[in-house]
Amino acid sequence: RDVELCPAMERDMLLKIARKALGDGEAWAAQATALLCSKTISTDDAVLEAQRLLQRARSIPVLLAEEKSISAMLEDRAHRYCVCKLFNDGNFMISCDECKDWFHGACVNVPPEIGKELQSYMCPSCSQKRGVSYQYA
Repeated sequence: RDVELCPAMERDMLLKIARKALGDGEAWAAQATALLCSKTISTDDAVLEAQRLLQRARSIPVLLAEEKSISAMLEDRAHRYCVCKLFNDGNFMISCDECKDWFHGACVNVPPEIGKELQSYMCPSCSQKRGVSYQYA
């Protein structure tokens, strides 16, 4: 049998649900950020944690910004990249034509709008080895 709620009770119930969803989302985001920034977790453990986080995200009825990053990390099987030795976070990355390593654009000062137009790219380390100034310092 349906029970009719007065507007005040309905509002209070919706606020309670919204507060719980927000709290769950904030806790999830903190755990996701910790995983994405971890330099010590093993690849296997990172994959398992990313899978667990994505499963939990399905039960949180709010948009989670870190979900894209966790999905990208999982898609790459938690491979570490870049000078920072962190995971693919779903944001722009660029490959060095010399060493073939991949770098987060933000870590090597190459904005996506510039990086996507480049015909070739040399990372800071390869630039130093070749004795040339790094273009994006």
